[in-house]
This record gives sequence, C-alpha cells and structure tokens, in this order.
Amino acid sequence: MSTSENDIRPYQLLKEQKKRFQIDINNIKKRIHEFCFVNCPSCNANNYKLKFKKFNFQYVACQNCETSYVNPRPTPEIIKWYYTNSENYKFWNKYTFPLSEKSRIKSIIKPRINRILEICEKENVKKDLFVEVGPGFGTFGQELIKTNYFSKFLAIEPMPDLAETCRKKGLDVIEENIEDIKLNSVKATVIGSFEVIEHLFSPLEFLKGINKQLKKDGLIFITCPNINGFEVKTLGKISDTYDIEHLNYFSIESLSSLIEKSGFKVIQTMTPGLLDADIVRKKINLGQKKISNKNFLHSILIKEWDQLGNSFQKFLSENKLSTHMWIVAKKTQV
Repeated sequence: MSTSENDIRPYQLLKEQKKRFQIDINNIKKRIHEFCFVNCPSCNANNYKLKFKKFNFQYVACQNCETSYVNPRPTPEIIKWYYTNSENYKFWNKYTFPLSEKSRIKSIIKPRINRILEICEKENVKKDLFVEVGPGFGTFGQELIKTNYFSKFLAIEPMPDLAETCRKKGLDVIEENIEDIKLNSVKATVIGSFEVIEHLFSPLEFLKGINKQLKKDGLIFITCPNINGFEVKTLGKISDTYDIEHLNYFSIESLSSLIEKSGFKVIQTMTPGLLDADIVRKKINLGQKKISNKNFLHSILIKEWDQLGNSFQKFLSENKLSTHMWIVAKKTQV
C-alpha cells in the first residue's frame, strides 16, 4: 500500500501512547456516574438499542436513523476537563504529530488542500477568510497558507496546549469553542473542521455555531468516521474508531441530514479514506480479528495483499465504503 497506518501513527510510539490513553480511560471512568442521557445527535429521536459496551461506555444505535452514539455521555464540563488534562493528547502533541508530520503532509494534508481548492474553484467561492475549527497541531493551516489561495487563515482551538502549538507555528488562533465566538468585521467564506464533530457533546450546536461565522453561500468541509465504512463494519467493537473520545458515529446520510438542519445544503459527499484495508489487515495479523484462510477477505488482505491491497482500498474509497468521510455543504440560511 502507498499509505499505511504506520505513516501517521508510528508503531514505535504506540506502546507509550497506549499507556497514556489508558491513564485517560481510567480517569474518565471515575466520572461515569456524572454522565447524562441524550437523544440521537442526528435526528433527535429517543429510540435506541444497545449495541455493545466498551470501556464501561454504552454504544447505542438509533432506531430512527443509522447513527450510533455514546449514551449516556460525558457532559460538556467533563469533556472540557478531559481534553484539558488528557495525557494522550499531550503525547500526540509532543511526539506523535511531530514525528509523523512529513508523512501526514504528503498523504493527508496536501491531498486535502488540493481537494478543497478544487471544490472552491468549482463553486466560485470568494478567497477571503478560511477558518479551521479544531486545527490540532496546525499543520493544515501552515500548508494552506503556503498556497496563498485565501487572503487570511484563522484557527479556532479551545485546547490550550494545541492552541499554543498553533501559535508557535505562526497561526492566528482564537482559544474558544466555535459556538461561543463572534468574528469581528469579516465572516469566513470557507470553514473546515476535520475529525472534530465525532468528539462533541452537541454536533447540532457546533454546526449552528459554524453557520453564524460563515458568509451566505460560503462552504463548509466536515470530515469524520463513517459508521458504514469497511473498517468499522468489519471490525465492529474491536475497531479503534470506537473509543472514549468519539461520542458520535454518523453515516453519510445521517450527518448530511443534520448538516441540512443547520442551515446548509449538502453539495458533495465522499469517502477518500486510505487506511481501511491496512487497519483491518493489521488486526488480522495481530490475531485480534479471526477470518478463515478460505475467506474472501483473507485472499485480499493477506494472501494477495501485494497484488490487490491498493486496488481494494481504491474500490472502497471510490464507492463511499471507506470509514473516512467528507461532506461539503453551502450555507443557505442565516
């Protein structure tokens, strides 16, 4: 495969990273008694069934739409406490992101930027202000600025450590939640939020906050896991996508519906993921996922990996079957 999980999550750091993550798990378990029940984050229905338990969390499936979600879930106060004190995020910020940055730029960031600019050109979007919500290590912002496509870039990052990292990279940063800010004189023409919405207590309020900061006819780019993607469907409960930080698990349809409820019109959906096959293959090789040696997946992911791995992942991506999804939408309502 041209891109592997090791490129963005270096194996040599995994052991220590998992130790840090276990500390976070143990800490938040102490506050499970403070969790609260919610309706479906997509359709707001209160009709769900338990799928499974993991980390003592309950992962449920909405019976009205395809969304899965953690219920009960940590309150906004607990979520803020968790990320402020997270050993896992401190480790990623200090070690994992810097070590994998070159690989991320090549395999994730530059293709992401190229795709965004291509869509912006097609939609004839004004090249004024690009806002990224949840910039993390700040790499996307750095690379986007180099293109000189937008006249200004602004990062919205409520986590103090990550906000400081972005500032050290020369990015303009507002250290608050998107729901709580008001851009001064100029609203954004494009807002991007990559792998953020799945972490949030209220995705609807988040999208409404984005709407308020965007000009009419401006675009949003939202990426997150796809509950119908190959990796999640194949691995189920043992998928690392199901973790204590991901509270919301949307399908393309359920997230599109939520985005349209928030004052947008969805104009494009895709799943350009690169890692489904590699992640599932790793689980098989580690003995965590059992498949027969006569199984169709065994032929593709193990026996004929060198010949079929790339084309299989390409098939998943092109047919909206990857676990990494994009939704592009235009603001239609104020």
